[in-house]
Amino acid sequence: MRRDAATLLASVVAVVMVISAGVADAQSCKQTTCGKAEPAPDGCFCDNFCKTSFDCCEDICEVCEDVCRPACNNKPCQNGGACYNIQHEFLCDCEGTGHEGKFCHKRIVDPCEGHPCENGGECAAGTSGYACKCAEGFTGNNCEIRIEDTCLGEPCLNGATCLSGTATFVCQCDDAFTGTLCESLIADPCQNHQCVNGATCFRGTIDYTCECAPGFTGIFCEISIPGSCINNQCQNGATCIEGTTNYACRCPPGWKGFFCNDDIDECEGEPCFNNAECLNQFDSFHCRCITGFTGRRCETEIITPCSHAPCQNGATCEVPNRSTNYICHCAPGYTGTDCDIDIDDCATAPCLNDGVCIDHVAGYECDCVPGFTGPDCEININECDPNPCDNDALCDDGIASFSCNCLPGFTGARCADRYRRV
Repeated sequence: MRRDAATLLASVVAVVMVISAGVADAQSCKQTTCGKAEPAPDGCFCDNFCKTSFDCCEDICEVCEDVCRPACNNKPCQNGGACYNIQHEFLCDCEGTGHEGKFCHKRIVDPCEGHPCENGGECAAGTSGYACKCAEGFTGNNCEIRIEDTCLGEPCLNGATCLSGTATFVCQCDDAFTGTLCESLIADPCQNHQCVNGATCFRGTIDYTCECAPGFTGIFCEISIPGSCINNQCQNGATCIEGTTNYACRCPPGWKGFFCNDDIDECEGEPCFNNAECLNQFDSFHCRCITGFTGRRCETEIITPCSHAPCQNGATCEVPNRSTNYICHCAPGYTGTDCDIDIDDCATAPCLNDGVCIDHVAGYECDCVPGFTGPDCEININECDPNPCDNDALCDDGIASFSCNCLPGFTGARCADRYRRV
């Protein structure tokens, strides 16, 4: 709150005029006691009771009260507010304090204080509150509501594709299904087909067609072609057996299917043990064992000197050919039969100039004394770079120190003082 400067100046001038007028009449009340009065600087006796105790002192004591007790003496303005005396009143200027009110006692609260916007939302303060600008994926007054993926839980059925929307979802059905969730099967014309003799039924939009097996023809493959085995399609050495209406293929071991063209996967039953890889072969399988196992199905564990992992600290274990011993190939920084000994990289005293060596795995670190640096403390720090000497003095570098050679007329550790003869 800030008052107009002209108004403030006029109020102050009015107070000064009242005080001047009262001092002129002060002599007439010098011997009068106004209540429990105390002498004012101008000799008038006045306090809070003077205006009602003696009529003769009323005007003078009003002046004395202004002189003795300016309203700002009681420091009514709080929180750093500036106080101005205005006649018998005061005015608090709260600007810049973050407070308001007659006494600057009310804190101006930032509605965004406390960060009300959640989940990364940005808070914007307004005249009547705040508004949250939510991050993507959130909504609500305080961005407290997560916008869920409407396709969570896979609501679409029968292999349909779920398309997520703002508050709902759409199911994109396979050709054979319909409905909101693709829950209804469109009637398959092949369900009641009349294809015979091993024919395959293919559904169309409203009807079906029969694809006949070799040796048959007709709309429903109902007509047998004489000598059907002549052009038979039995594969992989299968034997064709002609029938009255069709032929059949007798498959050799390792094959299956109407034409014996499907390889039987001998790995389908997972015959290999201990995480071995199964390789399907003709009428057989092969198990590729992991290290440490053997046998046709990798069922036998191979016990070697390395089986119990004797090598330490990341070393690799090796058993030489036809040996009962093992060899550990140590990681950098270790040695010993089992790689259990940390190599002391400080043994060769690599640190120079009294540097202290600290051993690490496969390395070391030098803690240099003052004045030296570098991986091995091999570099003398040049304390003369930049030149610390004043007045064009020459700098001589030392160990963790320097000295200045002053030009004539200068003295001091840095040649900063001008030499004066006494």
